[in-house]
Amino acid sequence: MIFCGIDPGKSGHIVFLSEKSVVLEELPMPWSGDRLNADLAMERLSAYADDDLRVVIEKVGARPGNGVVSCFKFGMAYGAICAAVDLIGCPVHYIPPATWKKRMLTGVNKDDKKAASIEAAKNLFPGLRPKLQKKSSHDLAEAALLALYCQKMWLKGDF
Repeated sequence: MIFCGIDPGKSGHIVFLSEKSVVLEELPMPWSGDRLNADLAMERLSAYADDDLRVVIEKVGARPGNGVVSCFKFGMAYGAICAAVDLIGCPVHYIPPATWKKRMLTGVNKDDKKAASIEAAKNLFPGLRPKLQKKSSHDLAEAALLALYCQKMWLKGDF
C-alpha cells in the first residue's frame, strides 16, 4: 500500500510514502507556465496506482485578500489535481488543514505554522531534512505530513 499527500497550489508538493513511512518520491506540483500539468500529475500518480494507492488532498479554498485572478488560477489547479486523482480511481479524502495539523503537529511550537510543519517533518522524515532548510519548504513538509496522516488514518480504520 502506498500513501500520497498532496499540498495543492503554485508551490505545493506531492509526496508518496510507503507502509513503513519511507518517502518513495516527492515532487513539486507540476506546473507548465500558469497551468497545472495534469498529464504529468496523473502519470506520477498512476505509477503507484497498482500498489494500492491511497490519497489525501488538503481541502483548501480562497482566502481573504487573494486576488480574483489568483483565486481562479488556484481553483483551476485544484480542480485539475482532484480530477487526476479521480481518473486513476484510487480512494481519496479531502482533509481541511486544521484537521490534519491537529494530529500531525503535536509536540512542536505552533506559533509559526509554516515553521511548525517543517519542524514536524524534519523529526518524522530524516531523509527530507536537507530539503527542509528554508521556510519556503513548508509545502514539501506539509505534503509529507499529509501522506503520513493518510497512512495513520487508513491503518487505524478511520478512512
